[in-house]
Amino acid sequence: MDDIEPALELLTLQPMPKVAQALRERSERVLRRWDHLVHALLPNADALTSGQVRNSIPNILEQMAKALEADDPRPTEQLMEMTKFHGSERFHESYNMQELIEEYRLLRRILVEEVDSAFSGIVSTREWVALDMAIDIALQQAVLSFLRHQNARLTASTEAEAKFLSFLAHDMRNGLNNIMLTMQWVETCIRPEGKWEECSEALRDARVAAEETIAGMERLLHAERLRKGITTKPEKVHLRAVAATVVAAFKTAADAKGIAFDVTIPSDASVETDHGLLAVILQNLVGNAVKYSDRGTIRLSARQDGNGWAIDVADEGKGIAKEMVERLFEAFTRGETHGQSGVGLGLYIAAQGARVLGGGLTVDSEPVKGSTFHLSLPNVLPQ
Repeated sequence: MDDIEPALELLTLQPMPKVAQALRERSERVLRRWDHLVHALLPNADALTSGQVRNSIPNILEQMAKALEADDPRPTEQLMEMTKFHGSERFHESYNMQELIEEYRLLRRILVEEVDSAFSGIVSTREWVALDMAIDIALQQAVLSFLRHQNARLTASTEAEAKFLSFLAHDMRNGLNNIMLTMQWVETCIRPEGKWEECSEALRDARVAAEETIAGMERLLHAERLRKGITTKPEKVHLRAVAATVVAAFKTAADAKGIAFDVTIPSDASVETDHGLLAVILQNLVGNAVKYSDRGTIRLSARQDGNGWAIDVADEGKGIAKEMVERLFEAFTRGETHGQSGVGLGLYIAAQGARVLGGGLTVDSEPVKGSTFHLSLPNVLPQ
């Protein structure tokens, strides 16, 4: 409302009955010309029936005339409501934004020509400005209404797509988990029989592939949610508890490679943030540390960082080449993989997640000596 206050002031402080009269006198001619040009210049407007035209534009022209001749803001406010409805109509008629704007551009041109003709070229600057502002009010409200409908449709579409992906992932995850359990059971049954050793190894490889498929699918879902925007839920989160839960999830894989964990996070280290998203970030950082390390210790520590905390995840793995560090947090970017599978989304998810939480993610790395990722978190989740 604030951005049209100058127009309201101009249209109400000094009534302009001559312009209003010209609009009424020329309305039928304006309508015919406008209808012809819309059909000629907007191919997608063919579905526009004469009934729809006569139910919208003539009423808008009459309301413009009332706003121009009135000395109070009510007719202008009614014009705003009427053109909101016009924008809604055009949205449901499958117009696009450019076509809606083009309609009003044509209307402006025709109105100026017809009013100028009605006055025989004698129109004051103030009258032209008032007419132009009346058209601007109509265009602005129609466009805003169109955009509200468009945004609502996009939001509904995004939510439906997210739900579909979530349900699909859930079904696939259940199916793959059942397959893995069956393979593990068969592997256990045939393991005592020496002659089935090759089959047992093949089952183990298949089970690992299924686990990697599930992990990749989870990363794709997280990346898509972050790309489209997610709703965060602030709560008090104790950093040591989250780190301990994440470490426990990777302990079996780390033990199999002879890798130890060292968690040194103060008991009072806590922030108001989204627990689930923070856990996802740490899962990707710790998971990468285990994946690309063959020895040593993975250390998780926390330190106060300005008004928040910083969590460091350090490993003694193979490290990252200097030329890859700058692109490390881009989607589908992978450095030297050292024979490890993946699609290059883990660090992208971690970096985007850190940004959503109001923090950031950086890395210090040196080939052969390992990497340290620094996750900064503010004390309060941004709104």
